[in-house]
Amino acid sequence: MIPVIRTTADVEAFANQLVREGLTGGFNPDDPFEDYTDKQGNPLYTHKEADFRNGLMSQCFEVCGDSIYEIMGRITMKDTPFESIFDHDHEESYKTFMQLVELGVKEYEPSGVGSRKVKDILSANYN
Repeated sequence: MIPVIRTTADVEAFANQLVREGLTGGFNPDDPFEDYTDKQGNPLYTHKEADFRNGLMSQCFEVCGDSIYEIMGRITMKDTPFESIFDHDHEESYKTFMQLVELGVKEYEPSGVGSRKVKDILSANYN
């Protein structure tokens, strides 16, 4: 795990680490790491692990400002139906992605990992 965030490259490395931990389409930089759960609703991180990641996320905001959403989002949402969320044609791209999944051209299985807030938003908007 990266110990400190000083550059945009560090932010990207942190985002890639979060993907390896299972935080893909269910990740939002605004959500505290205490809120992240697995499919069964169990906490993904201990209090100590969450505190450490919350500190790194604060550093990410200091380095990137509001660009954090796109910088981290393009990494954490890659290969999910939401990978195009920062593009102007997001709705069309989302529909195309899901059609390719239905046809078996693309594979996608939600990990079920995410924050409580993100799970509520996705459920309300996409189900």
